[in-house]
Amino acid sequence: MSINNSQSDINELKAKNKRNLEAGISIARKINLPELMKNDGYKLKSCGSDQFEVVDGRKIGNVFLDKKTGTWIHLPVGGKAENPISYAMREKGLGFPEAVRYLAPQTADLETLKGGGQKFRPTETVIDAAKKETTVNNELVIISMTPSTAEHEQKCRAYCEKRGISKETIDLALESGALDFGVSNNDTDVSYDRPGVRFIGYDSSGEIRNVETRLLTDKRVCRTEVGSDRAFSPVIPGSNQTHIVEGGFDALALIDLCKRNNVDRPTIIISGGGSVRKFLDNQEIKSTLMKSEKIIVWAENESNEKKQIETDKNHGFQREAMIERGITAEIKILKPKGGFKDLAEKNLEEKKQTAALKSGEEVTIKSSEKEMAVSM
Repeated sequence: MSINNSQSDINELKAKNKRNLEAGISIARKINLPELMKNDGYKLKSCGSDQFEVVDGRKIGNVFLDKKTGTWIHLPVGGKAENPISYAMREKGLGFPEAVRYLAPQTADLETLKGGGQKFRPTETVIDAAKKETTVNNELVIISMTPSTAEHEQKCRAYCEKRGISKETIDLALESGALDFGVSNNDTDVSYDRPGVRFIGYDSSGEIRNVETRLLTDKRVCRTEVGSDRAFSPVIPGSNQTHIVEGGFDALALIDLCKRNNVDRPTIIISGGGSVRKFLDNQEIKSTLMKSEKIIVWAENESNEKKQIETDKNHGFQREAMIERGITAEIKILKPKGGFKDLAEKNLEEKKQTAALKSGEEVTIKSSEKEMAVSM
């Protein structure tokens, strides 16, 4: 296509994408969810015809086939029922169209409307692809990423600083390899030109195996790159105390909080969420946890009681999973003090307060907010 597309070209492409999406939905709903979950590291125990229990030391959910619709359903204990599409949205951090294309990529035929862009033309379903992945040393598909540019880096650095992350912390994370800047390969916007902050996990040979990209949008959108395996969590090396956080910006914020409070920077593992436990079976991460003097699992302060109960339960399962794997260090689950949602929000607000105090502005700080954010 030419760079200057006519309106008819655009309308034709939109209509084609809509047809492909509708076809993809039909296929995605029929995906074999038990096989998909096994590929994602879940342990399933058969308990009858077309019925499974999801186990991790204890029962944490059920998977069964809805005979009327022919759709597999995942029902987590205390959670909401999921079909294959909603499962992929939660597990992979995808939006609805991206989840459909992930499950049924043979229906995707998305072309760019600008010259020089990528084309999204996978040829096999996610289940077919899973069968072709190597299982040697549990090392799965290698992810290739769009190279970063000077313009991407400038925009991404500005975004990080806007969210309260210091230049020194950005440089440290870049040097560790856990942070990078570039374009999400999973971004299905037709322009393909939106940069993002990428958090990267590697295998023992240094190959990229897990990438999450935070797009630079007002609405915080995170993309899990297709092929990512959450067994390979991003890790930022530090002391022999290990902190496990849900997201990349929590990790960056934790570094700044430690620096501000004159606390040694811990080793930081970015799990990808409270419900994720697959990284605990990564031998390198397990070894780090086994050698740790203390382990802190950071949870979030949720917006309502129902969400908080589910969050606390999931982090409790993470702690139990570590104990079951023979990790003997003291394990604590903490939330940011002062009513902040997460470490990223706390760090940003504390930085604003510090700047205001230095400039002589009047700032009211609750006593609980004065407590050190990383106190144990």
